[in-house]
Amino acid sequence: MGPTGQEGPTGPQGKAGIRIIVSNMAIPAFTSVNILDMGSFSDESLGTVSWRILNKAGSGEDEGMRYHPHLEVLYTFGDLNQSVLAAYAQALNENVESCANFGITFRTVPNSSSLTVLITRSDSEQEWDTSFEFLLTLLLDH
Repeated sequence: MGPTGQEGPTGPQGKAGIRIIVSNMAIPAFTSVNILDMGSFSDESLGTVSWRILNKAGSGEDEGMRYHPHLEVLYTFGDLNQSVLAAYAQALNENVESCANFGITFRTVPNSSSLTVLITRSDSEQEWDTSFEFLLTLLLDH
């Protein structure tokens, strides 16, 4: 018996909810890569992640606008077989000596097996010669 009377039958099972994937994605060293270069790394959540450089530009000026060095990178991984509801990217800087900061912008809508990001150095117009990481968080329809 419930607090107000007889309990009814159990209803149908609802959706399983949201699955969350968190991954540290490698940012290649700017000075070590060229357009169409490829590489890969292993990730605990995504397995083998491959990357390809789609575009690369150093700092400069165009029509009075200054721009910082940036890479456009395609990341691919095994299909997660779930719809991506939301994705978040945040640059990580665990090397206090370098003090390099990056803006990470999605260039395509992330899907269950790939994403393309624009990685722009935001603290300086210098090219970076060390690999860095960004934190990727995917919310998946479970």
